[in-house]
Amino acid sequence: MDDTGEVLRGGDWAFAVDREGIQHRISQVLKTIAGEWFLDEDYGIPYFDQILIKNPNLPAVQDTFRRALLSVRGVSSVERLTLSLDTTDRTLRVNWAVLTDLGLLVGTDIISPPVVGA
Repeated sequence: MDDTGEVLRGGDWAFAVDREGIQHRISQVLKTIAGEWFLDEDYGIPYFDQILIKNPNLPAVQDTFRRALLSVRGVSSVERLTLSLDTTDRTLRVNWAVLTDLGLLVGTDIISPPVVGA
């Protein structure tokens, strides 16, 4: 599987629809910054507008991540979602459990702010 959640099989692109594929798409959605994708600038998490700001609205942030998880094809409900910020290394840990067409999936994604000027 490549970074887009696709695999090349027999010279044709095939989309991963197994548990690992769903988990990979969840990670992609959680790590995509709003405005990053030129074809749909509304796609992604509004990190700079709502999250990486002084005194963010925590219920709104939680709702943003919940909606992002529910947007992933195959996810039917969010069973658990916890967010924890590590101020020492400026990372956000997103612990989640979702119910999918293939059963319960549990994971953790660590979001680091982009390095400006790199």
